[in-house]
Amino acid sequence: MAAARQDKEQWNDTRVLRNKVNSRVEKEFDKADRAFDTRDKCEKNLNLNAYWEPNTLRCLDRRSGRPVAP
Repeated sequence: MAAARQDKEQWNDTRVLRNKVNSRVEKEFDKADRAFDTRDKCEKNLNLNAYWEPNTLRCLDRRSGRPVAP
């Protein structure tokens, strides 16, 4: 019984940490998912000066380097 109680307490103590880790993983996945959609829109953009910058995950203007709305 003591071991079961100790396991339950440990499980509860680590719940907050597990939730943080899961939230971070979900946030990173959402970021990558949005980047794929933005890249597709950028590559299909009619603006010939628009290009996809993979390091910053943004659609930029070749002439000014400023972000372009895809």
